[in-house]
Amino acid sequence: MLSTLCPFLSSSSDALLRMSQEERRKHYRTTYLSLDEVPVWTAKSASMLSDSVKRPHFKRNQALDKKISLFSCDITKLEINQIVNAANKTLVSVGGVEGAIHRTAGPLLRTECAELRGCETVEAKITGSYGLPAKYVIHTVGPLVMGEVGEEERSRLRDCYHHSLEKATDTKLRTVVKG
Repeated sequence: MLSTLCPFLSSSSDALLRMSQEERRKHYRTTYLSLDEVPVWTAKSASMLSDSVKRPHFKRNQALDKKISLFSCDITKLEINQIVNAANKTLVSVGGVEGAIHRTAGPLLRTECAELRGCETVEAKITGSYGLPAKYVIHTVGPLVMGEVGEEERSRLRDCYHHSLEKATDTKLRTVVKG
């Protein structure tokens, strides 16, 4: 994940990952919301959606319902395996959700992102999370859209999701949230 150019980052991130959850919580730079506090998908959840979203594209799977949440909150507070950051190509930002992720994680995230030397559209790169309750941050760069969204933009956005989930699978982590 990290090059040998910056062993301090690797050792800092590894040290945090080896800690117990209680120990790690002492290093959070924010309050946290544990996964147990996030409500799962229910039939009632579906009934609250607008009519245009209610039409199912797939048959309902009740086993999956217990694993999926549609939840609105500050993702920098979620104590899960990883969050997905809708990043810009430099992986460093001061505004929006990306800026909030960087501010909460602290300066080591910015340093690690700089070492990655950016990210191309639809790629995904993974870093430590440092002061965040999440263990990792997956950074992906979506397509820039000027005007109407066409099939090419939809395809590239699907690729962003695919590459992000591929990183999550490669890391063998089970909880992911997209901001």
